[in-house]
Amino acid sequence: MTPKKGERGASAPCPRPDSVNDPAIAEYASAADLSRYQLLAIAIGIAGTAIFILAGLSDPSQFFRAYLAAYLPCLNMGLGCMAILFVYHLTGGGWGYLIRRILEAGSRTLPLLAVGFLPIALGIKHLYLWADPVVVEGNELLRHQHVYMNPEFFWIRAAIYFGLWMTFAFFLNRWSRIEDRGGYPQIGSWLTNLSAGGAVIYGLTMHFSGVDWIISLQPSYHSTITGPMLASQQLLTSMAVVLMVFALLCRRPPLAELVSPKGMHDLGNLLLTFVVLFSYMLWFEFMLVWLANMRSDVVWYGNRLSGGWEWVAVSLMVFQFAIPFVLLLQRRVKRRPAVLARVAVLAWLMQVVFTHYQILPAFHPRVLADWWLSLVAAPGLIGLWAAAFLWQLKRAPILPLNDPNRAIAVHLRESDDWELQWEESLTHG
Repeated sequence: MTPKKGERGASAPCPRPDSVNDPAIAEYASAADLSRYQLLAIAIGIAGTAIFILAGLSDPSQFFRAYLAAYLPCLNMGLGCMAILFVYHLTGGGWGYLIRRILEAGSRTLPLLAVGFLPIALGIKHLYLWADPVVVEGNELLRHQHVYMNPEFFWIRAAIYFGLWMTFAFFLNRWSRIEDRGGYPQIGSWLTNLSAGGAVIYGLTMHFSGVDWIISLQPSYHSTITGPMLASQQLLTSMAVVLMVFALLCRRPPLAELVSPKGMHDLGNLLLTFVVLFSYMLWFEFMLVWLANMRSDVVWYGNRLSGGWEWVAVSLMVFQFAIPFVLLLQRRVKRRPAVLARVAVLAWLMQVVFTHYQILPAFHPRVLADWWLSLVAAPGLIGLWAAAFLWQLKRAPILPLNDPNRAIAVHLRESDDWELQWEESLTHG
């Protein structure tokens, strides 16, 4: 229940400026002063990308394959932030108020990610069998699929995907800035309606883009759960990133005056939900392939359970699901930002590993040691994305200025303060 004026929880623990021109805005924006982390990200990004490009000149095919495996985690973070924004505007809650600005900053990296897709678009002959006319001519299956899987239509679909994603991200952020200025009570309903339509479009584009960019690496493989699995992967990846950044900011004002154990508990439960959801999707796909036992589908897992990749599969089961699941069941883990951030780091790292596990075994050779180039590409591209993300984060107040869910976050904080005082009174009484 939202507290009414005059009741406990009605007053905010930190002042909220009435206008974006108010000098107090500077205090809000200063909470996102992450310059040293941004410089570190730039250094890693430039160094890693430079080494990757120089090393990849001798082998263009391996260059584009490593680039695809390193690029997709960045795209997952940007799209996942937009998807969680959809969830927040549809459901509300104090949890989303605390991380809304971080999510918006992530969604604003989509134009950069669209530019980053160009090497994949230009290098499709090094990535996909269906893009090579000679191979298509000699393969009956590829000739049958050529109506849909051909370079020209691939480029058109990619342009449509990014056009839709950037349009939704643009209005989510534009209307958020308008809401900051106040005096527009209809903005809330606009964001809700936009998110309802955006969630539907997001789900559809996840299926088709997943087929285009991942599943078609092995054209004989079929999966009807591609879209939900990719969406759950993006939600998990972006939530982990959000919690890592949130842990850096939550001890500074104004977040420090609003963060509560109950609010952290909600964020931890959300990460736990995404861990379980993604793991279920992964298991569900494997189970269907196992039961059907069709040669065209089994080959997908055959490539990923040999040449050293079987150990990656085991590590994914342990570090991507088992350990985060057990840790996130504990209340003390979810209620401590620093501890929760460590779990988030593990979940994020394993998502990067999983993307490589999806992409690289589709090619020859299948020996894990032969993919050292991706170990350079991933830090480089992720570093550049992180630098752009942190730059976007510093461009706006770290907390929304007129979000109605602020009252819920305030109420949770004051409720926790009241419970703490009550426990202290019992202890010393």
